[in-house]
Amino acid sequence: MQMNSIFSKVKKVVKWMFLLVVGVPVLFALGLFLIIVIFDPYFLQIDSCLGRGGRWDYDSNECEESSGVPAYPYACTQAGGIWGDGGCEGYQKLAE
Repeated sequence: MQMNSIFSKVKKVVKWMFLLVVGVPVLFALGLFLIIVIFDPYFLQIDSCLGRGGRWDYDSNECEESSGVPAYPYACTQAGGIWGDGGCEGYQKLAE
């Protein structure tokens, strides 16, 4: 009888720990997402536009599509290029 009581207490503690470790962060993330979407109704459209490589125009609230290839990526401004081989010429060819 004593062992069953201890096991039931351990089960309760594990259940509460699971709710704290998993449930609270999930609820927090869901709440934060809903707040962002409520305050900025274009949030998902902006995210989708930027994910496709476009540029969001905040005046017209429309996505400006681009070729998807940056003309001069940030890594090419570093000495040695992207992989340290000085090879940023490929990006220039793709951008043209």
